[in-house]
Amino acid sequence: MTNVLAATALCLAACGRIDFPARIDGGDGPAPSTGLADLVQQSVSFTAPGSTATAAFFGSQRAGDTNVVVVGWTGSPSDLASVQDSAGNTYEVAAAPAGSGPEAQAIYYATDIAAAAPGTNTVTVSFNAVPTTMPDVRMLEYTGLAAVASVDIAQTGTGDDATDPTVSVATSAPDLIVAAVTSSAGCSGVGGGYRVRLFDDHANTAQDLDAATPATYSAGCQSAATQAWVAQAVAFRTDASAQRSPYTIRQTGEDESGSGVARIYGDQLAGDTMFVMIAWSEASSSVASVTDTAGNAYTPIAGFPATYSGMTMVTAYYARDIAAEPATANATITATFTPPLATGVYGGVYALELAGVDHSAPLDDDIYQVCNGTTSCASGMLDTHFGPELLVTPEMTSASPDVHLPGPGYGLGFFNSASTGSSIGTVFQFATEPGPGSFETSYRQTTGSDWLQSLFAFH
Repeated sequence: MTNVLAATALCLAACGRIDFPARIDGGDGPAPSTGLADLVQQSVSFTAPGSTATAAFFGSQRAGDTNVVVVGWTGSPSDLASVQDSAGNTYEVAAAPAGSGPEAQAIYYATDIAAAAPGTNTVTVSFNAVPTTMPDVRMLEYTGLAAVASVDIAQTGTGDDATDPTVSVATSAPDLIVAAVTSSAGCSGVGGGYRVRLFDDHANTAQDLDAATPATYSAGCQSAATQAWVAQAVAFRTDASAQRSPYTIRQTGEDESGSGVARIYGDQLAGDTMFVMIAWSEASSSVASVTDTAGNAYTPIAGFPATYSGMTMVTAYYARDIAAEPATANATITATFTPPLATGVYGGVYALELAGVDHSAPLDDDIYQVCNGTTSCASGMLDTHFGPELLVTPEMTSASPDVHLPGPGYGLGFFNSASTGSSIGTVFQFATEPGPGSFETSYRQTTGSDWLQSLFAFH
């Protein structure tokens, strides 16, 4: 089977569901991690206080999917007026605006959405009264949720105390629970087996969980501080006929401070694979080792490190068959540099926890391309040998990626502006390809910059 990514990606975006075959790698990989619904992309935006807050879906939007929008702000629940988007989708209330002390939150959703090209659909949140601090808009796109009678049940919990934010929902169908917390002091972790989808700069969250069996499920986060908080959980009915990927990006972790240490906020599950990329801006230093608090062994990926933009270095590691570690362990992944980075030199660590890939040899192949002063960059053609495979495509650039637009067919793992004091912007995308073939990924933006575009195939 021979494909090029352009054709496959366009089909993922526009041709409906792809029939993913059984694994053909013959390895000792875990059972497929197929969930009740697939996350297509996630995004978060902070806007200066005003009568509106806007946020864009940077990836392609697929016709028929469901958008879930969490809005958190400082003010009264009655301040929120409406949620709309530029694609003309209709948003309904999933969890009504609720507040505790100065904090407020609501969850909206739109089903059977219209297709939209990358970066073209902007969500606008309108307020009756201007929030006193920057509102945050957390956005998730899912495929596999029911388009009719979508919400099984929604519940809200509030508090102004030192207890952990929590809320419970009693489901009556195979549901995907989407939960979120907005708090004045922030969360320190997310347990209960939830996949951490967003953990924003305010330490507010968005997470999800497969609730295959009708039961009562709790959602929330860990926090050691006295705080005002709002926790909401929405149980969305799922579409049993929808095709789903056998792989899951369980959570992401990142280090925006440039300290070389990434925090993992959710439960890590035994048998998963951690994929890590490290970027630093000191050519005389190298990564001596990657370690984590669970004691997993990290293997450097051949062909790295790479250099772009003169002196920005990038390397990649993975740890297979990881040990379980709960969110309460405050897990971290640390890159150790030799010689140590000088004071003020950025060293960023970016991690993905991958579920469903092979235990013994999860990485099939990888490729990367360095481009300087361009508005687009392609990884080069990568040949995969098994099927299906999870394609992970990190992009690192010397400019902020706020204006980047990913190619069609890829979900967006995380999308970050260059951190304060850093010249490194990062974007991770992902896709599932149904069988062996040849694939290439590309990325574009409106102004030229220096790039490292890479593509990794896990099976």
